[in-house]
Amino acid sequence: MRAHAGAGTRALICAVAAVGALLVGPAAAAPSELLRVEVFTRHAQRSMQDARQFETLVRREVGRLSLKPRRDGKAYVLSAALLKLRTLAGQDTVTSSCSVSLALRDLRSGRMRAVMHGNAHATDARRHALDTRATAMRVAVRTALSRLPSALD
Repeated sequence: MRAHAGAGTRALICAVAAVGALLVGPAAAAPSELLRVEVFTRHAQRSMQDARQFETLVRREVGRLSLKPRRDGKAYVLSAALLKLRTLAGQDTVTSSCSVSLALRDLRSGRMRAVMHGNAHATDARRHALDTRATAMRVAVRTALSRLPSALD
């Protein structure tokens, strides 16, 4: 299986992040919590399985990061959006592509701190179509999350 990731369109990401921030508004969290995770998917265009898989994946990958509470006590909200998950079948292979957006904002003020984006494509034999979708989603999420620790500094 082949998978690769690339940078995305910043304007689209900013628009998605801004809409998410407006819809959700400032969030409340426990005083010791550094990061609150919110996941957005448009259910009309996504299967419930894809939506659940995306949410589970984002929460698991954030949990794998070694994030420590800040000395200044600031806390943040990470809003994750599944922008695209598409699979195209060829004669012998299947290619899945995924695009995700993450917006990091201050918990109290709602001020945007960072916007991160991840794209990925995965190709494999047709019989592995579901694995290909999962791989593309995982690589896109990990690509976007790779920028999170520096955004929190």
